Amino acid sequence: MTMTAGESYRLVMMAVAETNQDVAVQQLRDAIALDSGNKLAYYHLGMIYAGRGLHNAAVTEYDNILTAIDGRDAGIWFLRARQHHLAANNERALEDYTETLKLDPLCEKAYLYIAQILIALSRDAARALKSAETALMIRRSDCMVPAAEFETTLVAARDFASAVSLLPAVGAPVLPSLREVRLAGLTERGPHVVAVLERHGIGCSSCAGYAEETLDAAAREAGAELHLLERDLTIAMQEETNQ
Repeated sequence: MTMTAGESYRLVMMAVAETNQDVAVQQLRDAIALDSGNKLAYYHLGMIYAGRGLHNAAVTEYDNILTAIDGRDAGIWFLRARQHHLAANNERALEDYTETLKLDPLCEKAYLYIAQILIALSRDAARALKSAETALMIRRSDCMVPAAEFETTLVAARDFASAVSLLPAVGAPVLPSLREVRLAGLTERGPHVVAVLERHGIGCSSCAGYAEETLDAAAREAGAELHLLERDLTIAMQEETNQ
């Protein structure tokens, strides 16, 4: 890390500890002036603006990350989607939630909010129902969005599907393919998932660097059978959801 980058990082840490948000914003701006590639500075600016309800300003900061620094951060795609959603920019929100799921197929909140938008727009009842069902099926026990919101959305999606005479043809929800999910995203779901990975020869799944590998790449590296690994992970996550 260069001296300039180091000073930029120090300013971000000062901003994080700062209780006066106006001061924090200036510190983050100063950090970016020193290092335009400081992802944390843009992230914290986005979070401050989001907390103030300045949705478009938050979107701009997340844009800076996705367009110039890291276009494959599912978390930033989700944060930008949420700000578009809260600003009633539903088309942009749908695009960003969809991109979130390409990078993190286990993001239950992205499925939830896609369902809510489609229901509100009275569009694509099949996708709305599938999204609502998948959201509830993969919801983690520590998800900050209450289970009741998932359940209410599913009821609304079923009513929507029924209203367009679609419900009997939709079929049961299917857990998304896990092959492109990063190990970091899987291990966040808890020790039961880590145990499955280790049982299939994938150790140190949370180690730096290794955690960013996809399940597919890690399975090939460990000589594991991907279809069996996906099966066991699916069972483990469904058992967690049902607890």
